Amino acid sequence: MFGKISGKSRQAAALLLVVVACGCGDDDSGGIVTPPDTCSNMGSASYEGTEDVIVTSGSCSSYSDLAVTFTIVQAAGSCDFALQNSLIPGTVFSGTVSGTDVTWSGSYPLASGTVTIDSVDATLSADLTSLTGSFDWSYAGSTECTGTTTFNVMRQ
Repeated sequence: MFGKISGKSRQAAALLLVVVACGCGDDDSGGIVTPPDTCSNMGSASYEGTEDVIVTSGSCSSYSDLAVTFTIVQAAGSCDFALQNSLIPGTVFSGTVSGTDVTWSGSYPLASGTVTIDSVDATLSADLTSLTGSFDWSYAGSTECTGTTTFNVMRQ
């Protein structure tokens, strides 16, 4: 049927058949193994633009059109990065990129209290030139308040 096939070729073909037939996965997906999400690598970059701080509850102040720079450092081959916001000097946030979805977390001292980043909803453009989105935050200190900060920054 196949003509003359050497013993090594038969062994390789049999091994390939076993690998294909079993799916080589024990992940409850029916033997179908999907590749992990990929991440966009921003490298080391600065993104400049504006932020709007919107207070949703409490007596904190709201602000519009604040000039901001996000400085991002991401190692090659990693989906994790470090982010510094020019409006929050001395604080480094830890983040992750999955495809073009970007998130980070952390907290920082402010006045007599602490601001905590509760959630981030951000998108990196496919060409890595812009980062847009928002993050929800809460402040606990001399007063309590919550809000959302929206941002639109462009790679420099």
